[in-house]
Amino acid sequence: MQPTTPESAVLNECAAATYVGVSTQFLRQSRHYGTRPGHAEGPPFVRLGGGRAIRYLKADLDAWLQNHRCEPTPLPAEFKRGN
Repeated sequence: MQPTTPESAVLNECAAATYVGVSTQFLRQSRHYGTRPGHAEGPPFVRLGGGRAIRYLKADLDAWLQNHRCEPTPLPAEFKRGN
């Protein structure tokens, strides 16, 4: 058996929710409803054992977080101090 590396780590629903900072309910709803207008898209997942076991790959969660990363908007000059 190969050792699990950080890149290939497999997480259950609870561990995945903790890792990315969302609720397990969010993960369940995003799996059940998929992508809907006005709702956040959930991370990719793996369905095992006839569909009952759900797992998340750590690499997929990292990529999902990176894709949802936001840069701060620069403050317009008229709002900066000293103007």
